Amino acid sequence: MKPLFRIMTLFLTLFCFAGCDDDEEVLSTLNVTAANLDGTWKLVEWNGAPLQAGSYCYITFNRKNKTYKMYDKFDSMYPSLKTGSFEIEKEKNLGYIISGDYDFGNGEWANSYIITDLLPTSMIWTIKDISSDVQKFERCDKVPEEIENEVRDF
Repeated sequence: MKPLFRIMTLFLTLFCFAGCDDDEEVLSTLNVTAANLDGTWKLVEWNGAPLQAGSYCYITFNRKNKTYKMYDKFDSMYPSLKTGSFEIEKEKNLGYIISGDYDFGNGEWANSYIITDLLPTSMIWTIKDISSDVQKFERCDKVPEEIENEVRDF
């Protein structure tokens, strides 16, 4: 009878622990690689605030040749298209850093960015030397045609 009682106690304990749930969904982040960045991303927040009306930034990464196209319109009535190449490096204390060059001899990006919280649908960029400058991007299917046309017209 004692062995049966012990087995029943063991099963009851196991069932009690199996029934517990944390209620918090833990999302596992993706590794920061060119393959996981591949596609189009839209800037949706800058320092916790949405972009001003009429402003936008879309960036499309091509993983195969590590190039990008960036469509943006900030503080100007004219949109711009920037193209170039990018690199991803891992720094021991900071994590993954993305930096890049502009095409046509226009130099390097003004800043390098620490990429964190890379999920299939979003990611966070923080300027490497200015930790208070934080940008949130969300994945989207493509750059809207009206933006591509607007850039092409200039």
